[in-house]
Amino acid sequence: MARFEQMHGTMKAALGDSRALVDHIRGYEALQQQLAELLEEAQDSTQLLQEAQEARLHTYYKVVANINGRYLSVFDGQTEFRMGERVARKPCHGHRGAFFLWASAADARSARFPRSSKLKHADRALLRVRGDLPHSKARHAHGSKCMLWTFTPCNDVSGMLNVPGQSNTIVK
Repeated sequence: MARFEQMHGTMKAALGDSRALVDHIRGYEALQQQLAELLEEAQDSTQLLQEAQEARLHTYYKVVANINGRYLSVFDGQTEFRMGERVARKPCHGHRGAFFLWASAADARSARFPRSSKLKHADRALLRVRGDLPHSKARHAHGSKCMLWTFTPCNDVSGMLNVPGQSNTIVK
């Protein structure tokens, strides 16, 4: 009888250990599921980061004249830029007719225009734009000045240049 009780005790202990192992495995499976979900989120985050980096590669800044809420070319005084509407010119040899933009808002802020610019004395605005194609570096450019033949204005970011202790005006 003592041997039976001993075997019964051993079996009860083994059963208890088995139950603990099953609980442990269930916990492990739950951890595996959580890990799979975290890996999926990480992949989504990586994809979002890649998309953001790609968008940044094609984000530029354009200094324009702001005439009663209309965004016009400082240089020719006629070309109008509307948010969400693609602007394009036919590429030609050299840079005649190309649009000049800047890869950084800081560089755009100090943009200089030729004396012959039609709206050089007008109020200015800074537009964030999306380029469809990679840019060309402007010859004799200062800072991050670029040439594009096509782009889409996205939004007026003149306010993003507010820096304590500095003027928010764009150089005229």
